[in-house]
Amino acid sequence: DEKAAPVVRRRAREQGIDLALVEGSGPGGRILLEDLERFSGVSLDASAVAAPASEEILSPDENGSSQVHRGALPVQGLMPFTRMRAAIARTVSEAWRTIPHFYLSIDVDMAAAVEVRRELQLSGSKVTVNDLLIKASAVAIARHPQVNAAFAEDGFLLRSEINVGIAVALPDGLLVPVISRCEKLSLKEIAARTPALIARARAGQLAGSELQGGTFTITNLGMYGTTAFAAVIHPGQAAILAVGAIREAVVVRHGAPAVGPVMTLTLSADHRVFDGAYAAEFMRELQALLEAPVRLLI
Repeated sequence: DEKAAPVVRRRAREQGIDLALVEGSGPGGRILLEDLERFSGVSLDASAVAAPASEEILSPDENGSSQVHRGALPVQGLMPFTRMRAAIARTVSEAWRTIPHFYLSIDVDMAAAVEVRRELQLSGSKVTVNDLLIKASAVAIARHPQVNAAFAEDGFLLRSEINVGIAVALPDGLLVPVISRCEKLSLKEIAARTPALIARARAGQLAGSELQGGTFTITNLGMYGTTAFAAVIHPGQAAILAVGAIREAVVVRHGAPAVGPVMTLTLSADHRVFDGAYAAEFMRELQALLEAPVRLLI
């Protein structure tokens, strides 16, 4: 910090940047605002983030203090992007501009999966619903390889590995650590790797290699009570699976209505790589695997 002026230190705190990681270009290696900009990829010049002068005015509120107004809408002030938030903004903007999304949803009767998970945990295997989803997705992808592909100008690239990314929520954004070679891993091996990977993501201790190489992503908001949602595909991938909460609902078993645990899965797919029928076959396969999860133990 001694090699940075107070304004640089303050901007680094606002951006969530560790100055020890920034190479200074000033005299004696002093860190300048421009160095922060290069490091984060976000413009830190006040003129780059302020509204045009003709649109910004100060007016007193009822307590006599001033509020900033941008055009006709009053604002409290500008909250600068953190480095992570800026990266997310760039990524989802690119995805939304360049990938033609379409969506499919399916309800899964989770009674058998919940029971298998309970029995595995009683036997000492700490398997989660996410672990079952990762394994089921890997098996279904192996049978529907275009879900694991990537768009290219002259066709699409089929990957030889199934590397599943797991979206992990953080206070100012999210990270997507990757479990590599899932097609080679048993459910028990997946369950052994996932907790440590998620813990390192939340602690900011992931290696760069653990964030690279994803070919398919799973994002789960069930723990927040969300029953269904659609996610944005990561650039370089062809699909992402959004997972809702397990909830009690009416299901049909043996031709009769019953109440049981149901989970909604929504696939966001790149229409350039595969079509609705192919996506529906993949989702039906995923549903079948989760409703008869003994096949995931083989």
